[in-house]
Amino acid sequence: MKSLFIFFSLIASFSCFSYILVVNTYNGTCFVPFENVFSHVEVEEDLSFFSGVAYVYEPPDIKGKVSIKLPEEKLIVLENGRTIGVLEGDIRVPREFFEKLVKDFEEGIFKGVRIDRFPIEIYSIEKIHVKEPVNRNKFVEFLSYFFKKFEMPKEWIVYGDINAKPQKPVLDVYPVTFPDFGTVVFVKVGDSYRYNILWEFDGRKGKNIPVVLEKSGTLKISVKNELGLASSQTVYVEPLKFRREHYELIWELGKKLILPEMTWFSSLERMENHELVPRVPGIMNLFGFKDDSMIHMVVRVVDRTPPELELMDGKITVHDMTAVDLTIVCDGKPIRGSIPLGKHVVYVKAVDTYGNSSEKIFLVKNPYVTKMGKKPKVMYLGKEEKIKICGITLSGHILYGWSSQCLKGQVDGVDLEIEVER
Repeated sequence: MKSLFIFFSLIASFSCFSYILVVNTYNGTCFVPFENVFSHVEVEEDLSFFSGVAYVYEPPDIKGKVSIKLPEEKLIVLENGRTIGVLEGDIRVPREFFEKLVKDFEEGIFKGVRIDRFPIEIYSIEKIHVKEPVNRNKFVEFLSYFFKKFEMPKEWIVYGDINAKPQKPVLDVYPVTFPDFGTVVFVKVGDSYRYNILWEFDGRKGKNIPVVLEKSGTLKISVKNELGLASSQTVYVEPLKFRREHYELIWELGKKLILPEMTWFSSLERMENHELVPRVPGIMNLFGFKDDSMIHMVVRVVDRTPPELELMDGKITVHDMTAVDLTIVCDGKPIRGSIPLGKHVVYVKAVDTYGNSSEKIFLVKNPYVTKMGKKPKVMYLGKEEKIKICGITLSGHILYGWSSQCLKGQVDGVDLEIEVER
């Protein structure tokens, strides 16, 4: 039998004396984080929402016949119109649990409902089974109902067995010593949370890097994340013996950056030349060396370019450096997949990962293409159209016939091609 270890944390939007009810449609359970209470729940629809509690409905005491059918039991009504009840309602719970919710609402404790499908089974913080692929935001939300601190996944889609025990930051320190010049220390940090880089040298302490040292010695570098977990390493360094310059630059993702002609290092790798095209937003530390000079350039790579929309061969194409969320509305109706055959007015909106958006309206003319042979065949055109073929103009919404040769025509100004079926 599976055992479930439960740890609860409160939702930040409510005070420590209030709670929300979390309903998981995956396994038909609901729970109150504040009181460590679980209950069975019935939900007919696959609902997903957050809503506050509006009021408690009391069935009226009416004598005589009433032509309007009213709920006969008490219901908790949410702000979005959904209801919680025992025998009636969108969400149905056992009577004892329902009475507790009513009492807590009247006392100002029960504030709202969060309902969704969370296909996640928690046995301990180190043993979590994600039964169906879910996005990272939903995974993080569900764990926040059980743990105050946990390791956030790096992947956008989470699936399978997960160990969410908070881990120390991964710290890699790489000193590179240049003869007659000194030591350059490269620091690489891997962590899901925000962090600070700290250093200690000869009794001095500081935050972040770079730091210029005046003499040889042992440099301790530490990284501490917002959970309080830390890692550290020590390296022996020689002081820099050349003139040092520092620059900061904001650069657009995907645009070519031409640097001064000198020997450049990016992270731990020597660059092949003095040109690069950033492919990922973030901060790049570049180090250039020439004669007795060193340039440290901090490049903040940003994405401010909206997606490019283009109509090619009746298909919408999108060009962008990151993932794009695409909305297509054809003749006033949202669609998914390809645009239907014929003439259509198509509205397209694209939003990339960093919120840059673009939108366009296209007049699409997708040619009608069909194959006909010796046996009669029907082609449905969608609505009544003007058909021109073999020098004849007709009106209708169905093309019916056969052909032993390839033919071309038009349907309401859109090309029609009839190929011979072999």
